[in-house]
Amino acid sequence: MTKESLIAEIKSSFQNVKLEDGIGLWEGQGLDDYADEREILKLRLRDERNNWDTISYEDLAYAQSSLSFFDAKGMRFCLPKFLIFDLLEDEIFQEKGISAPDVVFILGHNLNEEYQKTGFLFLTDRK
Repeated sequence: MTKESLIAEIKSSFQNVKLEDGIGLWEGQGLDDYADEREILKLRLRDERNNWDTISYEDLAYAQSSLSFFDAKGMRFCLPKFLIFDLLEDEIFQEKGISAPDVVFILGHNLNEEYQKTGFLFLTDRK
């Protein structure tokens, strides 16, 4: 499978996913930064909720620690953009000078912890 076909498969698999009431990129960053409840609410309003593909790579690079703070809905919504960023890291670095977070390490770290298990609850096999 080529990189391009893998990206197309990711986009197809997650094309209609919405964040719904999940923890998004900015709310997750706020949780990592120990933001108070008022700030968390402001960050939650900033989160993209309908189209994960519009999240910028710059935002992903800045808020990369959110990967460790998503709930299952947030993971399902943001994961495809993080995966594509990881796949395109060399091209994006050359164009924008930003590096992708180490998605594989973050997602594979402490897999036996309850949090890691619940983060993937809404990921299912594609039928």
